[in-house]
Amino acid sequence: MAGQPWLHELVTVVGAPTVVLSEPGGQVRPDGAQGVLHADTRVLSQAVLEVAGIEPVPVGGGLLGAGTALFLSVPRNLGDGGADPAVRLERRREVTAGRVRERIRLISASGSAVGAPVALRVAADLAGIGDIKSGRAGEPARIEITRPARPGAGAGVPGRPGTPAGRQPAAPLEAATRASAARLAWGKGPVRVRLAAPGATAQPGGPDEVLLRWQVRLPARGEAEIGWELTVTDPDAVVTSEPPPGRGRVSRAG
Repeated sequence: MAGQPWLHELVTVVGAPTVVLSEPGGQVRPDGAQGVLHADTRVLSQAVLEVAGIEPVPVGGGLLGAGTALFLSVPRNLGDGGADPAVRLERRREVTAGRVRERIRLISASGSAVGAPVALRVAADLAGIGDIKSGRAGEPARIEITRPARPGAGAGVPGRPGTPAGRQPAAPLEAATRASAARLAWGKGPVRVRLAAPGATAQPGGPDEVLLRWQVRLPARGEAEIGWELTVTDPDAVVTSEPPPGRGRVSRAG
């Protein structure tokens, strides 16, 4: 019999009633309590990032606040062949009520241009909190690819030339998400989940998963940023986000 999963080694990012539990390196695997939970349902059970077909090596990071985390890693298989890593990766995760956003920033120290194919493997099981606490996974959800790619997405995501150290990530994803994103959708009953990935293509991956791909081009000593955003609605949730002042309570009794 499976026992209740341990939580003490996971990084927990919260924007109640939404929470993301992941490995210290930022990967979300279909294991234990990991995943994106909204109220009492796990709406995403996997979000595993790969660069050039291999998972980057985690080197640091952690919480920046209750609702924000930054994970640092190194894709060892990119660059100009030198002994030192030529590219580093920053994965910034932000969680608010009903929304998870990740910005993935690649920064190159190479003296020549670098191609960086990036992939994100996603899956969902829509397990309830009772199953999660008992160590049981739910049945795999059928993820619908509602928009495989934007026109021209396969041509690649261009990077920016070298910039001063400490430059902040590019503008928010909202505008790009509306017009140029691969889109996924799934759900069960009143729970509806949407995922948008600007600049990506989407295709079936392994069993019960979808593969999002970006063809990133990094100029010499330059950088590029990609990302994805998940939104979830559940009007029947026992716990909901805080309403505006004077407009009701946060929780409802079933």
